[in-house]
Amino acid sequence: MTGEFNTLYLDTCRTYFPRWMPWAYTYDTGWGAGGYTNADRKHIYFGDPTRDLSTRGLIIHEICHAVGYFNHNTRWQNRMMKAAELAKNHDPKLSAELIDDVQGYQKSPCSQSTEWKMLYQRLEEKFNGLYWKGEPVDEDTIDWVVVRELSEVGVKKDWDEKQFGKMLIKGRKVAKRVEREVRIVKASYEGIRREKSTMPLHFF
Repeated sequence: MTGEFNTLYLDTCRTYFPRWMPWAYTYDTGWGAGGYTNADRKHIYFGDPTRDLSTRGLIIHEICHAVGYFNHNTRWQNRMMKAAELAKNHDPKLSAELIDDVQGYQKSPCSQSTEWKMLYQRLEEKFNGLYWKGEPVDEDTIDWVVVRELSEVGVKKDWDEKQFGKMLIKGRKVAKRVEREVRIVKASYEGIRREKSTMPLHFF
């Protein structure tokens, strides 16, 4: 599968990002589903395709972070939509997949206002710090972080119980995604240090 992935990665770069110089990447299905783009190292980490993204869709998603922005902001969304437009004629299923991925972030409350964007960024930073330190992060800890950051940002203090519950669920999703990304990067660092990576780093 590693050879197949490399072929798919290069074909995706040529087809959807012809002017972009491909970054080095590491591919390991042992990391679970998803991917992570490290802009500082110009390196992309790939695991298995997610529930909503095929392997090519995941590659495009991560490369759009590389050429756009590490977050799912307007610049990233625009680049994803450009890829979806390119795919519309020869791969309509992929095109629809990319559009759905973008719309999922557009529908998120975090993309609807400055306050939400600030809250989303703060949650990412807090959870990144916790997971990188290796501290235990259970559901109570996640909820406590969400409540604290809500009070700091000052979002909707008059929420009722239902609205507040929805925010906790969204906060847990952010935590889960950050945990997955940190796990992928940590595993890659370990593989590099021990020189026992299941697949060599690819440089182009």
